[in-house]
Amino acid sequence: MKLKDISDKYCRLPAVAKASFWFFFCNVMQKAVQMLTVPIITRMLSTSEYGVYSVFNSYSNILIVFATIYVFGNGYYVGMKKYGRDKYRYTSAVAGLMLLLTTACFLLYLTASDEITAVTGLGKTVWILLFVWMYGQGAINLWFVENRYEFKYRMIVACTLFTAAATPLLKIILIRLCGKAGADKSLGAILGLVIPVAAVGAVALAVMFFKGRSACVKEYWKFALAFNIPLIPYYLSQTVLNQADRIMIERMDSAGNAGIYSVAYSLAMAMTVISSAVNNTFIPWQFKKMENGEHRRVAGTVNLIMLVMAGCHLLLIFAAPEIMRIFAAKEYFEAIYVIPPVTIGVLLIWLTQLFINVEFYYEKNKLIALSSVLSAALNVILNAAAIPRYGYLAAGYTTLICYLANMIFHGAVAVKLTKEMKAERAFDLGKIVMLTLGSIAAMFAIMLLYSLVVLRYGLLLIVGVIVFIKRDELIITMKNLWNAVSKKQ
Repeated sequence: MKLKDISDKYCRLPAVAKASFWFFFCNVMQKAVQMLTVPIITRMLSTSEYGVYSVFNSYSNILIVFATIYVFGNGYYVGMKKYGRDKYRYTSAVAGLMLLLTTACFLLYLTASDEITAVTGLGKTVWILLFVWMYGQGAINLWFVENRYEFKYRMIVACTLFTAAATPLLKIILIRLCGKAGADKSLGAILGLVIPVAAVGAVALAVMFFKGRSACVKEYWKFALAFNIPLIPYYLSQTVLNQADRIMIERMDSAGNAGIYSVAYSLAMAMTVISSAVNNTFIPWQFKKMENGEHRRVAGTVNLIMLVMAGCHLLLIFAAPEIMRIFAAKEYFEAIYVIPPVTIGVLLIWLTQLFINVEFYYEKNKLIALSSVLSAALNVILNAAAIPRYGYLAAGYTTLICYLANMIFHGAVAVKLTKEMKAERAFDLGKIVMLTLGSIAAMFAIMLLYSLVVLRYGLLLIVGVIVFIKRDELIITMKNLWNAVSKKQ
């Protein structure tokens, strides 16, 4: 096919399809760069220094919940459904609220900085950088979600390319400079992460305030606070499920093992590149289809996406030993058994989101928070019991158990809520259950083959041959899936 033909076909694509492609590209670009720099960073830092860097990431992802109340989360889509005619003013007002909340959290830190430093083990300089990161990341998240809602992608692509190039380059340069200066090299890695985020965040804030020209609108602040504050336990518990493992390993085991666990966890979480790309396009599409009463169409599309998602996640589990050898030094290799449960956990997060989207659509926030809080509490309890006894590897399996419990609860709530609203289900519960059980069983089966490389890749070859034989049917299925999500209806 000629380049001109490809260009013509691209130009004829609907805006939604173009945006979907570029959102996916941005997610792939970010994760690919992160993954490609892992082998370099892990070899430049000791396991303890990498542990400090990973704990910084954990704290920042937890505290941003309080500093922003996640005004850029699903509540933004609900707000746009209510105030879409004044979207720029709504966005800039929400940005103003977010800045006020982050500043309040920073002032609160300053009143007890010595105590917080002693408890966390992170120095004051690192804590200041953490707040700079939260200012920037909150602004970026809000700006990006505004553009995604309108299926605008050009600025997202530009900013993604900038951060994807600048972040690893700065990390490498600053780690070396810190090493030559005799400073903690983890500080260089943290600075390399924070500086690009701060730069893009400043641009994002400037653009949002210029377009909206209002930092405070009482009605919009009231809605954002009323909708998102009850969800703080939900967002916090979700973050705890993702981040508490590393903090608890660092405190109950060692910073070195926290670093080893973090590498394996990060490799497994690379699958979020797929789930995030799907969600960024799927959620606004799902809301619009549900508004039109097309619940059954949503469920049919979900069934096709589920199969693709499960296949991608299992493929990562299949190649986990080889991926670990490529991306990390040999002292990290024993953590390969963390990758399978965390990878399936990522799949369960995506499946759970199908149920949570229904809850968000009907604005039933309290049940969302309750389930997530219980799951996070269960995660902390299981980690406290398992890590001292079985070591850091146990944290991957406690995480999987909690993600499964969380999905079951949200599934039950979504089913009950759909009945109460007398609406059709926007998901196929039976197929979700079958896919979940099948994926977990396949995970354990693949792990048994880790030491049998020839047999493992022989099976992969057989699967590849089957896919090749069925390629025409698969292509038609994928085209149908693409058309279902990208058509303007």
